[in-house]
Amino acid sequence: MMANRTLLLGTLILGFVACRNSGQEAPPQEQLGAVELEAQPAALPPDPEQRLETAAVEVAAAVAPLIEYLPEGLSPLYQGFFADPQAIAGLRAGLAGQFSSPVATLKVIWDPSLQQGTITLHLPESERGFESLADAVLAGEPLPMAGVAPLFAAVGDYRADLGARFDLRLLSFGIRLSWWDPRSGSHCVLGGVLNDPEGRVMAPCFSCPRAAGEPLEVCRTEDGSDGSDQARQALARALRSDL
Repeated sequence: MMANRTLLLGTLILGFVACRNSGQEAPPQEQLGAVELEAQPAALPPDPEQRLETAAVEVAAAVAPLIEYLPEGLSPLYQGFFADPQAIAGLRAGLAGQFSSPVATLKVIWDPSLQQGTITLHLPESERGFESLADAVLAGEPLPMAGVAPLFAAVGDYRADLGARFDLRLLSFGIRLSWWDPRSGSHCVLGGVLNDPEGRVMAPCFSCPRAAGEPLEVCRTEDGSDGSDQARQALARALRSDL
């Protein structure tokens, strides 16, 4: 495990990973100073409903995966936003019971050359909950997304929470799920659609980047799925990972 990786447990931040300095990194801190102040609400009397909601999050987080948080290219202010304990606790609660692995990796990147950010949940290589999806991919059948939708929704809710409490510009960060097979090198992602602030609508296509050439794609259709044999093989390998 790399020394600069950070495990975040629910409401406890163990530390932040230093990011590279860049003149074009995520919106500069001096422009967002007011946002940082607004993110610290004044103390209010305890709200019974809020206490119930907090308790529900804590219970769910008890059986939820740990989050390995890997920021890249973010300003210190934005690093703090994405590592917010309440947001991480909510993400863990959303992922609770969705897969068996104890750790999930959350990578948040700001690309200064593209002026674009992405939030990617990397599914553990040991996760074995996508076999039926891989089988359907190879057979050209309708793709069963029931095991994927809750994971995507959890990341969407995480982003929506951050945007609502800190800075609406965080909603411009794309969200993705990522699968990788270390044996074959197959790596595939599923992103969202544009103009979906709630982050609940999955893109129609899985995309598998290649070192050269256009990415391979497998797309959901009304009566099945569409994609080349090479694309189907790559996606199935990524979904099955170390099986």
